Amino acid sequence: MINIRKIPLRTMISGLAHKISVIEYRHPQAKANVYLQAALHAAETNGIALIKAMREFLEKNDFPYNVTLVPFANPFAMDIKIGEYTYGRFDTKTGENWNRGFKNLLMPVCGLDKIDLQEFVVKYQNQGFDQLCQAFHKLLSKRLQVCIQHDIAPHEKLANTLHKLALDADFSFDLHCDSISVPYIYAPSYLKDKRLCHFISDYFIFTPNEPSGCFNQAIFYPWWQLITYWNELTGEEQQSPKHAFTYEMGNKETFDSKSAQNLLNGMIAYIQNNNIPETQDKKYGCQEADFFRVRASLGGIIEYDDAQLGKIHNKHVKLGSLHTQSSILGIQEAIEITLPINAILLTRTSSATMHEGDEVFKVMSNYFKI
Repeated sequence: MINIRKIPLRTMISGLAHKISVIEYRHPQAKANVYLQAALHAAETNGIALIKAMREFLEKNDFPYNVTLVPFANPFAMDIKIGEYTYGRFDTKTGENWNRGFKNLLMPVCGLDKIDLQEFVVKYQNQGFDQLCQAFHKLLSKRLQVCIQHDIAPHEKLANTLHKLALDADFSFDLHCDSISVPYIYAPSYLKDKRLCHFISDYFIFTPNEPSGCFNQAIFYPWWQLITYWNELTGEEQQSPKHAFTYEMGNKETFDSKSAQNLLNGMIAYIQNNNIPETQDKKYGCQEADFFRVRASLGGIIEYDDAQLGKIHNKHVKLGSLHTQSSILGIQEAIEITLPINAILLTRTSSATMHEGDEVFKVMSNYFKI
């Protein structure tokens, strides 16, 4: 059964009220809970196409999971346009990144003390792992509710509202896009195994056990910390129940139903995890510290070769040309852009023009096969 509801978010001077539309699918024999949100950064729109495809899939198929879909996670940012482009990565008034307001619920929040995880684990040691997880979920839910009651800054209120929608999810996907990019996925390091081969995407950035203000880390970090304490105390080898991903679905400012459907197929296969595919496709990963930006050495205009995206490149191989004002005037030659080390090229910035120090590429170094 599919239900649609709207959550009030923010009223404007004009009286316009922004609301978050939530599509909820509930199955009587649900195996787990699934959460998808798109366009938290408003210009990153291809996730909306994937959510549309997921809704259509749920209408036609018996999918034994509870599913919550938020296609327009940031309606306020969606309404801000500059020319042909959707300006939606930062709050235009405060400069706050919309994906950095999510709370680390372990820390002191809104007058609540920090959670003493060691004390919490000892308390439930004799009651078993399942009871521990149930009690921890209730504790996080209560703390988040306090945040919702007290935080009214736009980026915090939005983050708390979305966090609450995703709190029950076993599988959560924050759907983003990069500038010009092949699809890739941020995943917590504890999910580094062959199950990832279900995804259509071939590249994975593994994040460490550290806090962050972004969505997927706000979901998995408290649980990762809890399970670490539990395993140290009990000698067990439990794994966090949270499969939380940031899914970079390709180019921003796009709406590509065919691409979205393809990526959705892999996502559904990951959730169901029936048979890990035997494929000759190569899946690569790297640690987040080894995913870095290549920056322009001088201001100018970049000539890209997009056929190089998603490929392994040796150091010092030409990936593009930087045309400075001097090279355009014929005073000197254009500058070749190369990588300082062997790496996989995943993204390039969407604009050809840039100042010295601006991002040109993002690449994976010290990569390995999954």
